[in-house]
Amino acid sequence: MESADHTYHWVQDRAAPKLLSVTKEGHLLFHHFQAGDSGKYSCTISYMKHGVHVSQIFHYSIFGYHVLGGLDTVLLFHSKLCEDKWTRKFPWVLQYKLRQLEIKQHCKLQGTATCFPSLNNPSDKFIIQVQLEVSLFGPHWDKHCNSQDMETVTDCYHKTVRHNLWQVQLARTRFFKEHKSFHVTGADIPSINFTNEFVGFLKTEQCSGGYGQTKQLQRCLNCCTALVTGSIKSTRCHLQGLPR
Repeated sequence: MESADHTYHWVQDRAAPKLLSVTKEGHLLFHHFQAGDSGKYSCTISYMKHGVHVSQIFHYSIFGYHVLGGLDTVLLFHSKLCEDKWTRKFPWVLQYKLRQLEIKQHCKLQGTATCFPSLNNPSDKFIIQVQLEVSLFGPHWDKHCNSQDMETVTDCYHKTVRHNLWQVQLARTRFFKEHKSFHVTGADIPSINFTNEFVGFLKTEQCSGGYGQTKQLQRCLNCCTALVTGSIKSTRCHLQGLPR
């Protein structure tokens, strides 16, 4: 706009207020876009025109997306006990041990465990099966794509997911070859060792929580999208970067 000394005020049209990051040029900036950030937004521009204070409000519908890609890690461990207390705790122990790998590979983990008797020696040995769901969309997973233009950024996302998927598999395999035993203890549970027996991987084509399949995003028809209804009424307030 031709007038000077603008002020910009962005709000998300929902009950719970949220502090939004706005640049001095008025761009709404998302650092780590989450599915819950999708919704209707309003931008109020205020300025002086011929000595009169003027304000205009522009309304937007904003959504984010990510490309498909995931990995499930299936782990089998031997143990001498089978009790719910430490069966539930063991995935947390694994996630803690894998924390540095998780940060380095820009992924996120969520694990569950089940216990059943061993077929080889059911009297005194049990098998703990742990399933670690691996999301490839951890913090800064797409940092290499931030400088891409709108025409190439989605292609960069797909290549990054394929590359990260392979790197996570390599890193996870190396980790469990080097760590064959895990010790779990606590005030309310007996001390117990889990001995690693098997590691397997399953590539998944699923959307992470809060996102769903859609055919409405023309540049990425197979992407997972957090979409809101409504249309953009004005383009005078610009978004900086691409919400992801």
